[in-house]
Parts: sequence; structure tokens; C-alpha cells
Amino acid sequence: MPQLVVCVRGPAPWGFRLVGGKDFEQPLSISRITLGSKAEVAGLCVGDIILTIDGVQTEGMTHLQAQNTIKACGDEMALLINRSESRIWSPLTKEEGKQHPYKMNLASDPEELMHIGSAHNRSARPFTVPGPAPQLAPTRYNGP
Repeated sequence: MPQLVVCVRGPAPWGFRLVGGKDFEQPLSISRITLGSKAEVAGLCVGDIILTIDGVQTEGMTHLQAQNTIKACGDEMALLINRSESRIWSPLTKEEGKQHPYKMNLASDPEELMHIGSAHNRSARPFTVPGPAPQLAPTRYNGP
């Protein structure tokens, strides 16, 4: 993976979402970039793994420590990143509208409820015995 230095200029907000950290047992990385933000203009991409924030190593940093280091950057932030060769797909979203690209409505249309056996004997039929019933002859047991 190639290492790049990305300089984001201007005061916060930078326009990216940070995920991971030692407390999540994942490397610090970028999960979302706001369209037209300072992070997008600087060339930051979704999936970039952050190695340093203004020269401070991120290995072993918790998520909160990384956030505080970013907040302390002032008007310019230099990030050393690892970028994978293949680009990770990310849906285009806008922060203003707070669109959530992964939300889906999983509600289904109500269906007619059918109880077990309700499809049988829809038209009633009379019960009939085919032919005369056989007669049993009484037998005696233990008789005199």
C-alpha cells in the first residue's frame, strides 16, 4: 500500500468521519467524506488508513485520543495515510440532508393470514358410509 501525506487546510470542520482505534481493535481509518468538504478537496478517500496525525503516530491510539489530536490541529492538518491499490466504493451522500445510504425499509405488505388446515374442506361434503356396516356376532368368553 502506498503511503501519502494529505494536508487538509482551513479550520474545522474537516468533512470526514473517523472510525477505528485501539479500543475497537481496528486501525484508524476514514469511513465517510462529505462532498465538497476540505477533506475531499485535499484528496482524502474513504478507506484511507491514518498512520500519523500532524506527525503523531496513531498506532495504539484510542478513538477518543485520535479525535482530540485532530481537534488540536488548528488551521492545517497533515495526515500520513496508507491507501489501498483498489478503491473502496462509497455512496455519494450529503451531510446537510443527513442521508443514510444504508437505511432500508424492510416492512412487507400485509398478507392474508391463513391458519393451518383452513384450506381443507372449503365446500362441505356429507359424511357417508359406503354400504351396510358389518354385524359382529356376540361371542361368549368364560361361559359355563
